[in-house]
Amino acid sequence: MATFAVSGALVAFGLGVWRGPSGIGLGAELVQGFAQLLFIAALGFPVLAERTPGIRHRDAALLSRNLIYAFAGSYTVFLLIVALHRAVRPESTPLAVLIYLTVNALILAVLIAVARARLDGDGDSRIPRTVHILALAYFWCFFLLLDCVRIGRSRLADPYFMFALALLVAALVFRAARLWSSRRGMAGKVG
Repeated sequence: MATFAVSGALVAFGLGVWRGPSGIGLGAELVQGFAQLLFIAALGFPVLAERTPGIRHRDAALLSRNLIYAFAGSYTVFLLIVALHRAVRPESTPLAVLIYLTVNALILAVLIAVARARLDGDGDSRIPRTVHILALAYFWCFFLLLDCVRIGRSRLADPYFMFALALLVAALVFRAARLWSSRRGMAGKVG
């Protein structure tokens, strides 16, 4: 999974050398799109793994954690490329960009810490689950807004962003259906 993050960094670096600062910006957009696809996979995989009969629960949890780590690695590369892109520009970096980078790095660190704790068995209580869901919700909303802005900005409908938006909504629907069915099943056992 680290190979994905390293290859994304190399592609962005190559575009930066080839095209200059605008190539670094293009590389950042490509890595961000790849990180978004990994996020969608990390969000939707647990639901699909539960429905697959050949996957044991422990293996599914390990694969889910690895997908979160792959997303975190790719998103970290994206944040580093954005920081590099702002550093090579002659004008000073606005405070909003620095806050954006810092907040995203902190939320990403929380997501990684909670994912590690949940696999080790320490994070099965209500607080780590809630923090995990809030971190996933933050990134889901971030990617949703980013796709909507890019779709609205383009004069032509870009199929990638439309597809990514549809996948984001589908992953959320799968998660909500899983939550609804698990709570419904628990209510049936109690009553």
